[in-house]
Amino acid sequence: MNDFFHQFSFSPGRWLIVSIAIWSVGYTGWVMGADTAMAPPSASPDASNQPPLDPTHPTPVPPLKPADDDSGDFVVAPLPGYNPSQEFNLTLVSQYIYHPEGHGPTTPPSILAAAGFYSEMDSWAGLIAYKGSSAYDDWRYAVAGGYARIKYDFYGTGQIAGEAGRSIPIAQEMPFGFGQLLRRIVPHFYGGARVLGSKVDISTGASLPPEIENEAKLSMAGFGPVFQWDTRDNEFFPTKGEYSNLNFVYFLGDSDYWSCEVDFNKYVSIEKTNGVLAMRGYGRFTGGDVPFYGMSQFGQRSDLRGYISGQYRDKMMFDIQAEYRQPLGGRWTVVAFAGFGEVAPDMDKFYFSNMLWSVGTGVRFRLSEKNPVNLRLDWAYGKEGSAWYLSMGEAF
Repeated sequence: MNDFFHQFSFSPGRWLIVSIAIWSVGYTGWVMGADTAMAPPSASPDASNQPPLDPTHPTPVPPLKPADDDSGDFVVAPLPGYNPSQEFNLTLVSQYIYHPEGHGPTTPPSILAAAGFYSEMDSWAGLIAYKGSSAYDDWRYAVAGGYARIKYDFYGTGQIAGEAGRSIPIAQEMPFGFGQLLRRIVPHFYGGARVLGSKVDISTGASLPPEIENEAKLSMAGFGPVFQWDTRDNEFFPTKGEYSNLNFVYFLGDSDYWSCEVDFNKYVSIEKTNGVLAMRGYGRFTGGDVPFYGMSQFGQRSDLRGYISGQYRDKMMFDIQAEYRQPLGGRWTVVAFAGFGEVAPDMDKFYFSNMLWSVGTGVRFRLSEKNPVNLRLDWAYGKEGSAWYLSMGEAF
């Protein structure tokens, strides 16, 4: 569920919504809810507890708990974090994790969650979300909605504006909603559609710049197809396999535009060192009457760590990253990473002569004995200086 929440492209602070969504309906359930935790990839279920499976349905994931155990698990957890855009922050998560009656032993659990967020920048947000699947995981569905007030700095549009480093403070309020339905087409491959919408209200302590004055109050809804490919051996700490997403969203309302996102992640086990080489390519492309908060921008998620969210934004962007992850024994892992990327107003304006780049290192601490869910502390150095990040889960 964490992946499609990345698509809140109408939000300048969508990394914030992504974080809340991931923590609410993903990581926390396996960290704090040990009784409903997913078994490690090497584990196999007790066959005596499993009903016969339909041979036409491939096994998508390891069982998260016996099929005849319909008890739920309620979890409440505070999750601290840090990033250069919002500085210190705290997310409070509550969730109920359960297996609906009649679901098979290989079907992921259903999760009902609520979360709240507050940061040192006086940003805040609230979210409710639900995800579920059909009995044999042929269908996957999710809905979410909430309200946020996010304060951030607007640097302008384009790489030249980002390099100038001049910004104005902006506060953005927005109710938002999201829905997605996916169908398994062949093993490991899902296709479907999503809908999303938001009403944006921008304010600042001074006059808005002319280029965004007409974008201060906009209402939009978006819809489009989604495709996912997933052969990872583990959702939280992959050691081998591939994971890829492709989606297209067309937005209608006060501003008509489209966005297309594609990413490809590959994980390779290094047997001699027991390490993992993770590689990622990402691109986001937009067209039409794109508001500034619908543009592509670095600093979201972990695409080029070391940059303030939104300092570099434009209609087009891409980045390529690699990260080496080396377990030290026990619960500790160290990593080293590097990447580069660029923003541009059009596809033919990628000149590759003034790339943004990032290098860094970090440490991971495994929070769960049963599952490889890590607390992540990273230090990244880029063209604009260095930054620290504290969060949960891998960068990609």
